[in-house]
Amino acid sequence: MPKKNKNKQHHQHHNHPHHYHDHEHAIMPVDAAAAPIAIEPFLGLTLPQCELLLALYNELNPNFASAVPTVFPMAAAQMAEASEKRNTIGKKLERAPAVYLREYEMLVAVQSEAISRLRACDMDVELVVAELTLDENATTKDLLKASLLYGRVRDSQAREGANLSPLASPNFENAKKFYERALNEHGFSMAAAQLGSFYVQEDKHAAGANCPGLDPKKVAFDWYKVAAEMGNPMAQHKVAYFLDTGYGYDKNIPEAVVWYEKAYDQGFPDSAHNLAILYQEGSPDLPTDIKRALSYFRQAVAWDYAASANSLGRYHLLVNSQPDLAEPAGLDVDQCRETGLGYLGTAGTLGDADALCLLGIVYASRDYDVYDLDKSQSYLELALIHGDQQAYTYLVRVLRGKLEMRTTEIVSKMEQLDVKGGSELSDALVAGPGGLRAAALGLASCDNGCGRVEKVKGQFKKCANCKLRIYCSRECQKADWKGRHKAECANIWGLEPT
Repeated sequence: MPKKNKNKQHHQHHNHPHHYHDHEHAIMPVDAAAAPIAIEPFLGLTLPQCELLLALYNELNPNFASAVPTVFPMAAAQMAEASEKRNTIGKKLERAPAVYLREYEMLVAVQSEAISRLRACDMDVELVVAELTLDENATTKDLLKASLLYGRVRDSQAREGANLSPLASPNFENAKKFYERALNEHGFSMAAAQLGSFYVQEDKHAAGANCPGLDPKKVAFDWYKVAAEMGNPMAQHKVAYFLDTGYGYDKNIPEAVVWYEKAYDQGFPDSAHNLAILYQEGSPDLPTDIKRALSYFRQAVAWDYAASANSLGRYHLLVNSQPDLAEPAGLDVDQCRETGLGYLGTAGTLGDADALCLLGIVYASRDYDVYDLDKSQSYLELALIHGDQQAYTYLVRVLRGKLEMRTTEIVSKMEQLDVKGGSELSDALVAGPGGLRAAALGLASCDNGCGRVEKVKGQFKKCANCKLRIYCSRECQKADWKGRHKAECANIWGLEPT
């Protein structure tokens, strides 16, 4: 049930959710001498899209093109893993009283232990449950383990959608009973929150098919409310979100603000972000307050909340374009461009693909006086790797733009050459787009664009870090590093360009 981050400025085709609860032109010709690259589609792109992308890379840098089908998916997997770790409930509970983080960590640990014991006992649930103490002396840990063991079984004959719900387990009532005991006997607030989560999943996957006569949204709200009243900040945020959106309860913005504030006071970043959105958008029950909204966004950024950094970046760029918005927001319009780009960079570092894509668009535009196609390419590649497939269209445009610029540059240099200098002319032709002779002989040209070409295959040296750029000399490598490759080399391994 993600809450949309309805910022006032959006780049074309982007309407991504930012709340976490939760016509191509003609293809450029490829050198006929170069062997076709047999590939599997990657990053969720179609095969024609991948082929076009690699064809463009092959024109600009054949060595990099050959690495893309491997390097990009590998980087995507690494970034997805890092993002998952960065956005766990545990991370969001780090500023709250320690009891709630301990509860969350116990749930995670018990789940791992239960799965391990099931595997060791040939998936025999009753055999594992028999190892537990479940009488009046039962520990919280054993009660949770019993809940997880009973709740994990699904009826294989159930309808596919409904079968995804935890309530589809034939032993769900048993599992629920042990969660209720953990709550009532040990004051374990996460048990109530877990039950709330189960009913949300029931609504999402089965629309209440596994709990006839009950509205799973309302049941979910009631369970979250129990945990929220015990002080659990995650549950407080959930209650606020339900009231904010009218999910499972009548929409009530003032009451939602009260619960968001409770979670915010315990350092829960999602609540800071949603408070910012409420004050930014305003409503009949809550007047617009841009200064207050920006304050909440800034606090969420301090808590590493990527969507808030994206929102701040967008708003500052909006003020840069519409200076009359600066005064009510308390902003210095002269600082808004740099500040906005900085916030978008922060969002990108925190894994926000939409922010990375916007940065790529900004650096490819001349509207903000920061025109830089190399930076644009780097940010769009990062956005694509982070899963924003809309970045593909912009990346293709940037690569085509760079190819056109290189072609123009080569033609200009050729016009300045003395035709009698056959050797110079030959080198210039080889260094041009497609590199006909280089491709035919397997020779490399210097990636600094000096025009030199290998006399013998393997003569030039590769960048020691990325192994993709090739240089004729140390001087050319240093020059390209300062001018371009520093950011590009970092981007290959998923780092933010500098």
